Amino acid sequence: MTPYAVVTGDFVRTGGMDIANFHLARHLAAAGNEVHLIAHRVDPELLSMPGVTWHRVAKPLNSYLLGAGALARSGQRWGTVIAERGGRLIANGGNCTSR
Repeated sequence: MTPYAVVTGDFVRTGGMDIANFHLARHLAAAGNEVHLIAHRVDPELLSMPGVTWHRVAKPLNSYLLGAGALARSGQRWGTVIAERGGRLIANGGNCTSR
């Protein structure tokens, strides 16, 4: 199966893009893929799934703006690691860009 690195602020069920990202990650994991979530928050359901690894990124003062740089750097770092293993980086370009 293909390893994936998925970068976003949150993989939770609060609505908007958070829930879309949650379902994407759940779909990839349920298909048996190795899924690396680079994020500030991840729903416990995802963390309990086989093959899911959370690379936690700090969110200083609970601010997405202050955590944006760390999220981008961590996403690029893990995206590179996964790409070198033949995997894929999934990011929206606002959180992280591929090198």
